Amino acid sequence: MLIEAPCGLLVKYWIKNLFMSALSGFKNYSKVILVIICFALALIIGIIRYLTGPEWAISAFFLFPIILVTWKAGIWAGVSISFTSAISWLVADLMMVNVFSNAIIPYLNETFRLLVFMVITFERWQNPLYAGAMDNPDGHGRVTGSGGDTMQIFLKFENNKVKEARFLTDGCGSSTVCGSFATELALGKFSDELLQISGETILKILGNFPEEYRHCAFLATDTLQDALHDYMVKGTRNQEEGN
Repeated sequence: MLIEAPCGLLVKYWIKNLFMSALSGFKNYSKVILVIICFALALIIGIIRYLTGPEWAISAFFLFPIILVTWKAGIWAGVSISFTSAISWLVADLMMVNVFSNAIIPYLNETFRLLVFMVITFERWQNPLYAGAMDNPDGHGRVTGSGGDTMQIFLKFENNKVKEARFLTDGCGSSTVCGSFATELALGKFSDELLQISGETILKILGNFPEEYRHCAFLATDTLQDALHDYMVKGTRNQEEGN
């Protein structure tokens, strides 16, 4: 047990970093393009399933497009890719001859597989990218919106560019989504570029966002600007102390 625990943590760390590196490659794609890419990936994996036959268990590969599209494009995009993945696998199984002892087995398999995909989709939606606190941030913002939701954003800079960004909120799912997008937009930006990120910027990315939740986008960007202000004040104070 003393050996297995560290190895398990190390493997988890490797997998997480590998996946995060893969995600960064899709950072600049629009939501529509990303959905199309993930849809194509689901179909390609289904084709690979058919070509490799029933002996190869590759269903885990469907998790990449499902998690990616849920994180980047929202829960309904994740649901659609989950259904696409399940149908792709089902068609591949049905095209195989004399593989199953009963004709109903592939349908039962895909029903359970779809349930797994849906659970993962919901879990990823509830735990989006960049959620969590940060130790010793260079900039920290905390804002309570008109609806009572409070959001915090933590920024770490390197050469005046955002190297790491995290957020916390006690608000609803819409606040969580907007906080996630605000921190993602901040990554890689210089301090003066952060000033250009507004609530309208997030709403444009989200598309048809419900009117009653639009304030969440402005809460997220107000918090981001508060974190930037904290960073600038600290920088000015450090310069004065240095002189």
